Amino acid sequence: MKLKRFSIGTLGLLAVSGLAWSCSGKATDCNANLDCAPYGGQLGSSGASGASGRAGANGASGTPGASGDGAVGGESNAGAGGASAPMCDGALSPDADDCVIADQYGLFVAPAADEATADGSRAHPFATVTAALASITSTIKRVYICAADYNEPDTLQIRDKVAIFGGFTCKDGDWKYDSPRPAHLLPANPIGATISDATVGVTIQDVRIDAQDAANDDTGASSFGLMIVNSENISLKGVDIRAGRGGKGKAGADGATGAEGLASGVEQNGVAGSCTNPPASTQGPKAVTKICESQGGLGGNASVGISYVAGQDGGSGYLVSPSNGGKGGDVAKKNANNGGNGDNGATGERGAAAPQVGTFSKDAYQLASGGSGGPGKPGQGGGGGGASLGTATCIGATGGAGGMGGCGGDPGTGGMGGGASVAVLSWRSTVSLDGCKLTANIGGAGGDGGRGHAGGAGKAGGTGGIPDGQNNVGKGGNGGDGGYGGNGGNGAGGSGGPSIALVYDGTMPKLSGATSLTFASVAAAAGKGGVFGPVEDAGADGTKGLTQDVYSKPQ
Repeated sequence: MKLKRFSIGTLGLLAVSGLAWSCSGKATDCNANLDCAPYGGQLGSSGASGASGRAGANGASGTPGASGDGAVGGESNAGAGGASAPMCDGALSPDADDCVIADQYGLFVAPAADEATADGSRAHPFATVTAALASITSTIKRVYICAADYNEPDTLQIRDKVAIFGGFTCKDGDWKYDSPRPAHLLPANPIGATISDATVGVTIQDVRIDAQDAANDDTGASSFGLMIVNSENISLKGVDIRAGRGGKGKAGADGATGAEGLASGVEQNGVAGSCTNPPASTQGPKAVTKICESQGGLGGNASVGISYVAGQDGGSGYLVSPSNGGKGGDVAKKNANNGGNGDNGATGERGAAAPQVGTFSKDAYQLASGGSGGPGKPGQGGGGGGASLGTATCIGATGGAGGMGGCGGDPGTGGMGGGASVAVLSWRSTVSLDGCKLTANIGGAGGDGGRGHAGGAGKAGGTGGIPDGQNNVGKGGNGGDGGYGGNGGNGAGGSGGPSIALVYDGTMPKLSGATSLTFASVAAAAGKGGVFGPVEDAGADGTKGLTQDVYSKPQ
């Protein structure tokens, strides 16, 4: 409702006129006789004193009237025979008093404005709100928008002390605050508008802001209609804020097959027994160089002698307990024991399940992504073969070295969570919403988890040394084979992005005037966990996106 403005002089005139009417007869009343002087006073004779004019309340006498004219009363509070110009309260909104719809109070924005001549005046309005916000001064901090659609080039950055009013019509340059619909702003960004570090306050009235959809490029990008950060006295009235869609999360990558163990060569084979000028002892062969934490055991040592000694036993594979080395021979002419085969590696751990909702901060949403699987464990190295027992004049045959185990398979990585769709984020701010509409769109789909992969193959151990030509000593034991590497763990799927009308941290915004909060009717899809190997090793699925009207950040 617009306020009717009356000056003090006008009110005084009405009061005096009423008194005069009640105290005078028709014969002396100018209104009755239709001979009233102009607004300044009654008809006076040449040089008559100003008293013949209508005296203002507590006013001095008027200046002498010219011949034939009534005397003009003094200025305001000095004889209000002529009414003073009414004062305009620049703090009022344009729907309360149209006196503020003037160049000295605001910058004007209208559709199809001529950008070449635009200066923000009523006669030459800006074509975009972005241009008006860039032209805010220390004295003019209002933006008046004619109701229409405006394609804004980027996120609208609204500064402290700014007021934006979007309920104008402006047909033929006649600006009135009577539009049945708000000004419609379409920033070319998934973040529609921001207000940061406002200490005095910001007012937005009768404006609709539509943020763009987030990029659907597997990055899990989010869309926010309006982000309010560390600000005080933010007033939204009749404002319609709409977020775009959240972007989908990227699927996790599948793991690669683990590397195979290094093959044994002739250096890993045992040395034959001998009765021809034998050395007192011969060391068993070494295993191939360790990789991916797998290595076979040493072959057993041979010696001249008729009694078993512990050094004849083959060595254990790396970190294998109890030992899988073959036992050395303890009976003449008997073959020594082969080394034991290494166990296959364990499957890597499954990726951790994604939470339902990620984490909001003052300027972003951290996705609810699934965890990556763990690498498969390497296959164990085979044990070294034992050495055969010698004689008093012959040396036994050494055992072969154990084979290397295969490396573990690579894990699948977790699927990314989907991006959020949030109409308004209020971060440690004081905000009031009166008769507003907040609408969140659907969040982005969560990405599927990647699949782990198989471990590499283990390799055979070296062969044990052969007996001497006359079989005076037995054969050395063969080295055991290395185990297969374990499968890589499967990745977990990402959760769907949330659809939330209002997210806040700190003070809950004040809602009034039938403010509505709307979120997506369908939750964003969850990503599936990766599947490789037995079903019980499958990665965890993500969770469908949260759909909610108000969400308070957990403290």
